[in-house]
Amino acid sequence: CAWLTITCAELGLLDEAIEYGKRGAVISTQVDWDPILFCETFPYKGTAHQFRGEVGEDEQIGNKLLEAARLYSDDRVISGGYYRLAQSRFSAGDYNSAIRTFQQGISITKDPILAYGFKLFLGWAYLSNEQIHEAESTLVELTNFSESVGDWTIKRAVEGFSGLIMISRGDLSEGVRIINDLQKFHLEKGYRYRYAVAEYMLGRVYLQMAQGSGPISLAFIVRNFGFLAKNILVAAKRSEGHFTKAIEAAK
Repeated sequence: CAWLTITCAELGLLDEAIEYGKRGAVISTQVDWDPILFCETFPYKGTAHQFRGEVGEDEQIGNKLLEAARLYSDDRVISGGYYRLAQSRFSAGDYNSAIRTFQQGISITKDPILAYGFKLFLGWAYLSNEQIHEAESTLVELTNFSESVGDWTIKRAVEGFSGLIMISRGDLSEGVRIINDLQKFHLEKGYRYRYAVAEYMLGRVYLQMAQGSGPISLAFIVRNFGFLAKNILVAAKRSEGHFTKAIEAAK
């Protein structure tokens, strides 16, 4: 049930994901204490709630995991609890709290894959909080880890983050190219949530172009002259198109 929960969530089958998560939660109470079952079933159910925008339910799962972890003194469950709490705060836009909670999780977890997950979203929280230097430092760690592991899912996630970093640095052409590639990849694989996020990110880029928001320097114009010349007059239309696709994918 745990794996069906996260698989359905990734494919956008959120009602089914929640149902499998509920079944897994029931099973976890009917067997002897199994930290692996517990810290997979509940966090994956939390992910499904996060994808549905149900921040409160996600936070409740984080607290439930921490309560169980204190009862059984299990570091894996503690890490899962901090991860879900941090994600709920990130989704709510409370980036300062999310950053602190991600950092707490990193300091506790002994699982390198979970540590990667913490650091990936810590980097996103830094970026969302306009802490660009910290986000760039996190990207270096993630890139090194991605290269050492060789897992395509990790590689793709790090690529997406690097694209956002490039856009924040003012390298619009390369950053948008990376996000476009990621968007196409997620569409082909059927990852509806990730596809919707990629479309949303592209919509934000073109919206800022259309509005003329953000600092604009001569160096920025020179660096992005070709991209701006090609897209500035149609930026509003492209922004609307990407946002519309994101909304459709999220339904």
